Amino acid sequence: MKRRITLDIDERVLGAVDRLADRVEESRAGFIVASIEQRLAALERERVDAAFAEMADDPARVRDMVAVERELGPATEAAWQVIERDEAPAATRRGRPARKRTRGTR
Repeated sequence: MKRRITLDIDERVLGAVDRLADRVEESRAGFIVASIEQRLAALERERVDAAFAEMADDPARVRDMVAVERELGPATEAAWQVIERDEAPAATRRGRPARKRTRGTR
């Protein structure tokens, strides 16, 4: 649902909005809404990043994550081996070695 609102905008800013909206072939309202949505997304990313940073600094959480990795690590590694085997080309499965890939390259 959309709502009509009234904003007081500095003429300099409004002129820049109109020029840029014209350049990207958007309406003024569309440009303003897209800009606000980008700002909201950036603020949400900052909030999530801050929460992860806080978790990384929490010794109890770090201990828990190490315990989970210790418990689930072997199963995770086994799952990656199955995925790599299933993704390997037929020639590789016939005995020719595949290139070694690490999780970080996926």
